[in-house]
Amino acid sequence: MNYQESLKYLAEKGNQGIKPGLERINILLKKLGCPQEGISYVHVTGTNGKGSVTSMLTSIFEAAGLKTGKFTSPHLEKWNERINIRGRDVTDEEFGEAVSAVAGAAKALGEGLEQPSQFELVTAAAFWLFRKAGVDAAVLEVGMGGLWDATNVITPECSIITNVAIDHIEYLGETIETVAREKAGIIKPGVPVVTAAESVALNTLIDKAAPLHCAMYTFRLDFTAIGLGGDFEKQRFIFRSGDFVANFTLALAGDHQVANAALTVMAARLLSSKHPEITVTAIQKGLETVKWPGRLELYSQSPCVILDGAHNPSGAIALRAALNKYCPGKSVSFVLGIMKDKDIKGIVEELVNEDDSLIAVPADASARAAGPEEIIKYSRGKNSVSYDLEKALAQAIAGAGADGAVCIAGSLYLAGQVKSIWKSHPLL
Repeated sequence: MNYQESLKYLAEKGNQGIKPGLERINILLKKLGCPQEGISYVHVTGTNGKGSVTSMLTSIFEAAGLKTGKFTSPHLEKWNERINIRGRDVTDEEFGEAVSAVAGAAKALGEGLEQPSQFELVTAAAFWLFRKAGVDAAVLEVGMGGLWDATNVITPECSIITNVAIDHIEYLGETIETVAREKAGIIKPGVPVVTAAESVALNTLIDKAAPLHCAMYTFRLDFTAIGLGGDFEKQRFIFRSGDFVANFTLALAGDHQVANAALTVMAARLLSSKHPEITVTAIQKGLETVKWPGRLELYSQSPCVILDGAHNPSGAIALRAALNKYCPGKSVSFVLGIMKDKDIKGIVEELVNEDDSLIAVPADASARAAGPEEIIKYSRGKNSVSYDLEKALAQAIAGAGADGAVCIAGSLYLAGQVKSIWKSHPLL
C-alpha cells in the first residue's frame, strides 16, 4: 500500500468502532513475528497529560542518545504523527509500508477470528516500524483506559499513570474508582509505578500495585515540583525527591505541565539505574527541547491566540487556570468544538466566564461531533454558532482586538483542523 491506500484501509476499519480486548492484537502480533519484543518500554496512561509525559520522556531518551520510538494518539493533522522514531514522525512511505504489512497479517488470520480494530492495526504498525528501525527504547501512550488497550501487550520498565478523572464513561465507567481500575491495568508485577493520582484513585492503584510488589512513587508524597515562573515558551521549576534537588527548564507552558514534568523526571531517575545514559544533563536537555503541538500552543501574542486540546472538565480546569495566569484580566474569545460523547456541560462551564464570548463550531465533520447549538446551551458568555471554522477563527480574532485573548479548544480533532488552516491560510 502507498500512503493514501493505507489511509483508505484504516478509514474502512474505523467504521467497526472501538473493540476493547487483547486477543486480537496478540494474535496479530504473533503473525507479524512479535515485533514488540526486545525493546525497553515505558507505558503511560492517565486522563490528562499522558501525551505530554510521553513526549517529555521521549525527548529525554533522545537527549540521552537512545534510539527511541514514541507512540501517541490521536493525531492532529496526519496519521504519521502517531509513530515517531528518533525525534521525527515516520514518512508517508514508511507509514504505508507498515500498514500494508499489518493488513497482510490481519488478512492471514483466517476465518473464525474477529478482525483487528483500527487502533489495534495502527498499534501493530508502530511495533513493526520500531523493530525495523532497531529502536532501543519506546514510550507508549495508552489509547484509552489501560487494561484492555491494544498497547497493553508489553511489560515496561516503568508504568506512569498521570491522573484519574471521569472520561469515556461508556467504556471506563461512571466513577473515579472504575476509571482507576481500568488505568491500573497497565501495572505489571515488579514494575515501578509513578503517578499523580489522588484520593480514591490513588487507593485503587495501590490496591493493584501492592500484591504485585510494585514500588509506588506518588506526586506530592514521594516527589514534588515547584514552578518558578515563565511564559508560553519556557518555564522553570524545582524538582525534589528525597535528597535529590534540581532546577529544570521546560519548553511547555502551564502549571499542569510542571506536574507532568515532575512525573517525567521521577520516571527518568528510576530508569537511569538501567540506562546510565539518562543523566541529569540529559533530563534537562530533553525538557528544554520537548515539543508537543496543540497543547497551550501560542499562535500569536497580539492578540494572544492560544490553541489547546482540552476535551474533558479536568483539562478545561487546567486550561482556564493557564488563561488566567498568562492573560490576566482579559476576557477571552473562545472557539469551541466538542465531541458529543464528552461532558459538554462540564467543559463549557469550566472554561467560559460571563464576560467571555463563545463561537461554537463542529469539532470535525464526523457524526461524533456535537452540534454547535448543544455547546452554547451551557455557556454564560456571549454566544454564537458557526459551521465555517475559518470564518469563526477570523471573527474571534477580530472581536478580541490587538490586546485581547482568543482560545480555541474542546477537541484534539478541532485542534488538528485549526493547525491545517493556519498552515495554508495564516489569519494574522
